[in-house]
Amino acid sequence: MIPLADVQREILGAVAPLAPITVPVRDALGLVTTRDVIAGEAVPPFANTAMDGYAVRADDTTGAGPEAPVRLAVAGELPAGRAPEQPVGEGEAIRIMTGAPMPGAASVPLVRGSEGLSNRRRANNSAAAQHTTRAAAAIPARMMLDRTGCSNGRRAANGTY
Repeated sequence: MIPLADVQREILGAVAPLAPITVPVRDALGLVTTRDVIAGEAVPPFANTAMDGYAVRADDTTGAGPEAPVRLAVAGELPAGRAPEQPVGEGEAIRIMTGAPMPGAASVPLVRGSEGLSNRRRANNSAAAQHTTRAAAAIPARMMLDRTGCSNGRRAANGTY
């Protein structure tokens, strides 16, 4: 019986690799990379919220709690998919939806421990960076996503596809 490694070597030695082609990622399942695949940008490219809430300045809620709430003026609203048009000012909060980029100066999208009072919010906690996803949390820019010769269609050791 011929050892498997000998048979593989003989067969692979008798064929030439196909010329590389470029295909959209959606069509790459089952293909093999002909060069290293490097992330061109960070994912997500900006810090964003992990849930609906209010973006506030941490300094404005220092010491806040159930017995010592802080009142903040609601200065605007920021849905996901829209760039911030204003920073969070001192004594202000901006209503922010899941996935929206953090507005300038905001460090806490405050969700729990706050209660609505028309166009004002009463903040009851001050945990900095609570309920946020930092920029590049999933994939940093220039991260190696796949190496030359890897077959697509399997999960890489780092959890990416």
